[in-house]
Amino acid sequence: MRKTNIIWVLGLILFSLEAAGQVKHKVSGVVVDNKEHPLTGASVYIKNTIDGSIADSTGHFEFFTTAEGMVSLRSTYLGFKEYTLYNKVDSLSSLHIMMKEDGLSLSNVEVVASNFNFGSYGKLKKLDAYDVVMTGSSCGDIFAALGSLPGVQKVGENGRLYVRGGDNFESQVFINGMHVLNPYDEEPSNTVTRSRFSPFLFKGINFSLGGYAGEYGQALSSILPMETTDVSSCDKLGVNISPLSAAVGGTKAFTTSSLSFNTEFMNLGLYNKMFPDRYDWKKPYQKITTEMQWKKEFTPFIIFKSYASYNNTSLKYGVETDDFDPNERDLEMTEDNVYANGAFYFQLPKRWSLFSGIANSFVKENIYGVLVSGDHYVNFKNEVHVKTYATKAIGSRVNFKFGAENYIRNYWKKSIIDSVSKLSMNYQSYAIFADGQYKLSKSLFSNLSLRMENNVANQHPYLMPRVTFSYIPNKEFQVSALFGRYSQVIGDDYDVYGPYRKCQSYANHAILSLQYQNEKTVLRMEGYYKRYSHLLTYDANGLEGKGRSKGFDFFLEDQSLVPNLTTTLAYSFNDSKRKYLQYNDYVQPQYVSKHNFHVTLKYFFAPIKAIVSVSNDFASGRPYTNPQKEGWMNATTKPYNSFGLNMTFLLSPSVILYASATNLFNRHNIFNYQYRSMGDGSGAFARKAVQASRDRFFYITLFISLKKTHAYEISNF
Repeated sequence: MRKTNIIWVLGLILFSLEAAGQVKHKVSGVVVDNKEHPLTGASVYIKNTIDGSIADSTGHFEFFTTAEGMVSLRSTYLGFKEYTLYNKVDSLSSLHIMMKEDGLSLSNVEVVASNFNFGSYGKLKKLDAYDVVMTGSSCGDIFAALGSLPGVQKVGENGRLYVRGGDNFESQVFINGMHVLNPYDEEPSNTVTRSRFSPFLFKGINFSLGGYAGEYGQALSSILPMETTDVSSCDKLGVNISPLSAAVGGTKAFTTSSLSFNTEFMNLGLYNKMFPDRYDWKKPYQKITTEMQWKKEFTPFIIFKSYASYNNTSLKYGVETDDFDPNERDLEMTEDNVYANGAFYFQLPKRWSLFSGIANSFVKENIYGVLVSGDHYVNFKNEVHVKTYATKAIGSRVNFKFGAENYIRNYWKKSIIDSVSKLSMNYQSYAIFADGQYKLSKSLFSNLSLRMENNVANQHPYLMPRVTFSYIPNKEFQVSALFGRYSQVIGDDYDVYGPYRKCQSYANHAILSLQYQNEKTVLRMEGYYKRYSHLLTYDANGLEGKGRSKGFDFFLEDQSLVPNLTTTLAYSFNDSKRKYLQYNDYVQPQYVSKHNFHVTLKYFFAPIKAIVSVSNDFASGRPYTNPQKEGWMNATTKPYNSFGLNMTFLLSPSVILYASATNLFNRHNIFNYQYRSMGDGSGAFARKAVQASRDRFFYITLFISLKKTHAYEISNF
């Protein structure tokens, strides 16, 4: 708590240093192609500022900026090369910008198979992180927003990422290329967890559902890389307030650097009184989060980024003792989660570039009343991640990347009752990797990767080739085929026990993707197949588990049907089977539903400056084991369905009202059943349904910008 207060006060002091008397400069001109035709809708802006405009039907643009001295003016338009003008800011009036058509080359081709990009980090969906969390029924959370994408399973009792038949620990998160050991908040069982990150500190989110290149390891199913914002040239400050939480955040800009921060306090005590859930709360869920990032441009060719966060979570509630005994014990949990990273980006002569970064994750949990009243368990996790790589462009047909990384991990678990017992594990996972991108012909592109890791159990090297071929005849259409091998050290919750110590699981991915995209429509269809080996089982053999997952994803986003209306459809079919953990037979895992469907309708009401969206999530029933029948996973729950409503209003140029409701019609979704260990005299087993702690959730908050340079993006209005 003391650390959080110090950082919070430091942020407020920095924000008090606002400069006065800023002069506004007019920037104006016209944007045309090489035939002098106007480029309506071309984006013109000054780099590292929020100052910019869109060209009108005649190609003309005009805006004002408070930037001073030499600035970089950019102009972008789909199908044309980016235009850059480096000049004094007071010389940027009555400009004549002629943009050149852009042929397909490695520098501007983006293979989008199995990737969903948000913000300036990618081009598939032209949304920033603000838009991601303000649509659907995400309640302002990044992970909840990603849950509406095809390929993501609807696991409503915890809200973590389950992708294409993989378990949640198979999906890994990276910030500025560096690994995050634990991206989730600590939550009680059957409660939807949230990410630990403010979306306003990130400029781009690049979610890959599979088939990623050699740079990324230690992830069997998917990766979620996020990129923090660039150096800002203006100060920002804002607060957001809701019945659940209060937060303050923004940016202090310096000459060649900027410092951003966000601090949030959340307590569900008031909310639980207004909308009671299924728990007997003794101490309501409470979270304190502080995030900071510093960005520095030493020169236009040397950039440093750092990000740090501290998260403290605590809760206490009553639970039934084992086997449906009505006597209650108190389960109490506290967690401290610290994460920090730093990374250098170098642009070197002769088209070389260099990246070098380091990250540290620290997680400590104290849990009381796990098995019986009065017991005490301590879980500790620490990870140091180091990575460096270099890239080289050779002509217009070849890009090459090679690098190395190292994961240094330390886990231990202590049981503190009458005496102290401790289980621990330490290991290093290191890798080298190389990626080569090649333009084979006018429309055919390839990416060849090779990654080599050590097997942490026997230190033997393991080779993982990965290859992608893409046919891209134009900027609207592409077909891609991907194949790759992947490995991951088995989760620490299992590794410290028995003979499973320091072991790895493996997976092969094969993906075929087709996509069409124009200015108003994105259509994607993908088929995939995954094969798993060396999965953990609880039988005597330990690591002879196996699995496979195959399926089909469909995604459509369209803005052409009705003005101001965006329609999104996502459908996934997944057929998975595993011999894994408690599943002694080759069966469909309990967290998998074969059919998942999501639809969102988002409409912009221009006269009142409001965005309203409705969404519906449907998932077919999930399997569970009924002890009154033979075999494993021999029964199915009823289908899942949830209707969501989301509203965003621009109350003033500096105030945004956001409201969201999940499962508005209060459907009682059931995800599993728990059975009593002993049957009654007739052989029947008593059972209870596994449900989320509450069937529906309401979220409302005010975002208030305290400066003219808005802390919360209002460009959507």
